[in-house]
Amino acid sequence: MMQYHMYKRMLVISLAITLSVTMAMAEAVGTWRQYLSYSNITKIEPAGSKVYVLADGNLYSYNTATTEVREYNRMSQPALNGSYITHMAWVSATKKLVIIYSDYFIDILSNNDDVSFITGLRDASTYKDKTIDDVVVNGKYVLLTTELGILRIDTQKGVIEGKYNSMDDVPGMSEEGKETETKTGTYGTLYYDTTNKCWWGADANGKLTKYIEEDGGFVAASSGVRPDGPETSSCWKLYKHDGKLFVTAGAFAAGMAYDVMMSKGLVQYYDGDKWAVLESPGSMTGTDYGAANCMAFDPKDKSHFYVGARTGLYEYRNYKPVSAYNSENSSLPPLYNKNRTASVITSMAYDDSNNLWAMAGWCDNFINRFDANNQSESFTHSQFSFSDLTTVDIQGTFVSPTNGLMFMVNNYWSKPVLYYYDYKNDRLNGITSFFNDDGTNITPLYLFGLKEDSEGNVWVASSSGPFYWAKDNIRNGYEVFTQHKISRDDGTGLADYLLKNVSIRCMEIDAAGRKWFGTNGSGVYVISSDNNSELEHFTTKNSLLPSDVIYDILLDEATGTVWFATSKGLCSYQSDVTETYGNLSDDNVYAYPNPVAPGYTGDITIKGLMDGYQVTITTASGYVVNKGVCSGGSYRWNGCDQNGDRVASGVYMVLVSTNEGEKGCVTKIAMVK
Repeated sequence: MMQYHMYKRMLVISLAITLSVTMAMAEAVGTWRQYLSYSNITKIEPAGSKVYVLADGNLYSYNTATTEVREYNRMSQPALNGSYITHMAWVSATKKLVIIYSDYFIDILSNNDDVSFITGLRDASTYKDKTIDDVVVNGKYVLLTTELGILRIDTQKGVIEGKYNSMDDVPGMSEEGKETETKTGTYGTLYYDTTNKCWWGADANGKLTKYIEEDGGFVAASSGVRPDGPETSSCWKLYKHDGKLFVTAGAFAAGMAYDVMMSKGLVQYYDGDKWAVLESPGSMTGTDYGAANCMAFDPKDKSHFYVGARTGLYEYRNYKPVSAYNSENSSLPPLYNKNRTASVITSMAYDDSNNLWAMAGWCDNFINRFDANNQSESFTHSQFSFSDLTTVDIQGTFVSPTNGLMFMVNNYWSKPVLYYYDYKNDRLNGITSFFNDDGTNITPLYLFGLKEDSEGNVWVASSSGPFYWAKDNIRNGYEVFTQHKISRDDGTGLADYLLKNVSIRCMEIDAAGRKWFGTNGSGVYVISSDNNSELEHFTTKNSLLPSDVIYDILLDEATGTVWFATSKGLCSYQSDVTETYGNLSDDNVYAYPNPVAPGYTGDITIKGLMDGYQVTITTASGYVVNKGVCSGGSYRWNGCDQNGDRVASGVYMVLVSTNEGEKGCVTKIAMVK
């Protein structure tokens, strides 16, 4: 057992150096961030010295005088009130930009960066479609064409002040509308800027570019600009590897829109500072790379990994594509078992012998194994052949070290199956009827994925809510599932199933045993380790989630960052749970922010601990100001004493009592007021 060394670490207080270092290591607990794409320009509004740009549903501006590029979103100052913009219109009469979101919330942004909002359209109770078909500027007004009628916004007052049956009924329509003149350029629409006497449009890389007319055409007169961000807002599956976040932009999966399933292949990665796009394999399979669905990383060689896509399996070394596999050069079956070359790879996993298992969708013989030399073999199981091959979508594949089995699901409403596979002996079993321990049929329409907890229970993310297959039932082959019951505590003795009938698309389990459930329209639920309490319920209304439809969740236990792939983009949340350290020492424990600067009122987080450890924070003289129990690998302190008062300036000791009875100081925190 390691020993703690009281007062081993000497704390040097240097605000300029230490604060910058510790803040770079991690963010404050509760911090949200969005990662917005700006590569697909859909509207440009010249507005004097500013040019407003709508791209991928997000907004930025370019100042022609200062060359400043500025983002406008829910994190910016000023902060917008919504995510995913569908329309915008510049009103020169009042110098205001009208911003309309997909949920019909409306912001009005003045040219001096004040923001007001209008909720009337969003909150209107009606059976009619609220979709906005057209936006017209008319003097100080903006007219919205909807099934409800023509809605007129007074941008000076910031209200919807009238509804009309047609444009002919709108008073004052003789006023000049001030619409921006447009023409067609090489890379899309060009918008004329009457102030700067030029045209604005996109370049080949989707960046805002100034154009001038020359010899009957348009010539770029400036270098393109745009904020840094991902290449696309499309995100499907998330992976952490080699210190980077990888995001597949697929997905060829059941229930997804056709344009998403048929999208071009794209994987992006983020190193914490900059975004990059993984080099495309092009047409290595004889077909253009399409819909990147999943990834798998070689556990013995971090430079080696695979991308599974709609058009086959692609092998990478050192971030470069080196080989590709489909039905012509491997065991992978063709799409729909027909005379085609394309093989759809929907999920993958490595086993403990370093074999790659690639699951093919929309075909029979979906189980395929590639050894370390890329020799492949397909495994036939006729009992699970489907006559309707449009219903085969294998998701969530993982190898369980606890149970010695491989698990996966078929995610389709007409053929929902949970497979458990003895991959060493090629024995495949599948569960098609789902009963809980009360004998009730759970009847899920979709099985979206799987996750194993620390006890070896396998959780199922389904359209009927979460349930799990208990470890003992798995080992005994007893195909009965558990829907966790939460007592009502009202004297009736009744209980309710955990998140019953909430459609769960994905889940993550943190080091403290808490469950993070991503839903198909209800945001994210965070449930306590005993499954009895709802700790958080994040939605687009109380967080920076871009959408309440969550495709994937990834927890980076080294930092406590939780990543969410949503139907409208990527975001992250700084949680208070990080990985635990088997050999806890004062060399891997740190606090942030540290020193705590004057005016800081947030929580201070201590990382590098172990779940369940007793934490005591004292003054240098030994007076106890805070006590508690570590959750996961982190502990949060609000900077107050036990009476709730903010502590004074000074150095505070973080003392730990381990489960083995060892005690000692693991770090110190400097408070500066």
